[in-house]
Amino acid sequence: MEEIGFLGKKDLVGEDLPANISDQPQSQVAWKDLRGWIDLIETRGFLKRISAPVDTDEELSAVTFMATRSEAAPALLFENPKGGDPGTSVLTNMLGASIGRYALAMGLDEKLSTRDMIAATRRIMKRRIAPKMIPKSDAPVNEVVQTGADIDITRFPSPKFWPGDGGRYIGTGDITFTRDPVTRRINVGCYRQMVQARDRVSLYCSPGKHGRLDREAWWQRGESCEVVAAYGVDPVLFMVSAQVFGAAESELDSAGGIMGRPVELTNAEFVDLPIPAHCEIVIEGILRPGEFAPEGPLGEFTGYYGGTRGPQPVIEVKAVHHRRNPILTAALMATYPSCEIGAYYAIMRSARIWDDLEGIGVPGVTGVYAHPAAASGCCRIARWT
Repeated sequence: MEEIGFLGKKDLVGEDLPANISDQPQSQVAWKDLRGWIDLIETRGFLKRISAPVDTDEELSAVTFMATRSEAAPALLFENPKGGDPGTSVLTNMLGASIGRYALAMGLDEKLSTRDMIAATRRIMKRRIAPKMIPKSDAPVNEVVQTGADIDITRFPSPKFWPGDGGRYIGTGDITFTRDPVTRRINVGCYRQMVQARDRVSLYCSPGKHGRLDREAWWQRGESCEVVAAYGVDPVLFMVSAQVFGAAESELDSAGGIMGRPVELTNAEFVDLPIPAHCEIVIEGILRPGEFAPEGPLGEFTGYYGGTRGPQPVIEVKAVHHRRNPILTAALMATYPSCEIGAYYAIMRSARIWDDLEGIGVPGVTGVYAHPAAASGCCRIARWT
């Protein structure tokens, strides 16, 4: 057997895949939305509620960092964050380094080995179920809808994570919809978003990301780019938004395949994009050509700041939708294991790399692992020769 690259797990090489990982269609996962997810992980001992007042200005992130220096650390629900309206809360370490929470989110047996979870993930991620539209009146996210002068996103408890951060980040554990102007494909990405004003949010997309390509395509036509962003999201939408899909692939279809049911969407108020019906907080808005504001930096998973402060496009918020007593999902970026680039990212990335290796004809691969401590940037491959 020949080993290629870097690994850190011993259970990824050896025998054939176990017979108990079924190729049959998956049943639905045991949760409906973020609130159902919170209830589920609490019953399994994977959640810690924090009722004491905690300041969103560095204290919330400090508590999260110190409490998550173990792979077994729970998700943390801050029920009384300073800096937001009464009744708002913040969930951190939603998945983190926990293989158990990853298994629950995917509908897998928590007792599977890491290798077997990667094999099962490969099969699950091949499934596709298209989203479906539901009436606005049936969408929980429309419990409160604000437009015009009523818009004020500063009411939500957006954290300032690190001392050198450029501002408060409402968008870290988020999803963002954009649309290609030609193909009409909807992209779902995870892009950082900093609060600029009551109705302004800066949006940072790295070069080459589909959200940025969509924006540039609209601007080249002399048109604004429409955007939908959600800040209280379920674990599967969060996971697929952080993965790399082809330009013609649908993250929404993939999320439906993982959950075993369609992602439910509903019509927006202003933009020609749907909005996720079961998320906690959703904004819709536009990116006008040439409108920028200073953004960043943000402390990242590498242990240092991602980029420098500079101009980034600004979402002009046209409507805010949210559930009553909304829950903001915040993804701490820090050194492993106190980071949302953890077990889920490593397992999903490993599954995709394994697929790619088979797709280009590499024979005899028996295991792949992209180590979470390296933010899945390094991997080891095992194959028989």
